[in-house]
Amino acid sequence: MRNAMVNVLIGILSLLMLTTAGFSQKSGAEIEKKVKNIIESLSSKDQLFIELYYYKELKPEEIANILKISVNTVYSIKSRLINHIHLLQG
Repeated sequence: MRNAMVNVLIGILSLLMLTTAGFSQKSGAEIEKKVKNIIESLSSKDQLFIELYYYKELKPEEIANILKISVNTVYSIKSRLINHIHLLQG
């Protein structure tokens, strides 16, 4: 499952255009290594969130129900993680 999450996160980073600053001059293997390091640096709760939101593609309402948080908190976590990943990619 970890490799699938890495692949999903690579795709997400590309879609979010976060790759241009930190990844643009790197090979696929270098990008995968960097993304693995980023995922491993996240807390287990953040890794679970990424799995639910991006890998399993659950709706925010479903994630909120699973994690026992509000839907607004789901969006806050997503925003925080995007910012965190953006800072770590450099």
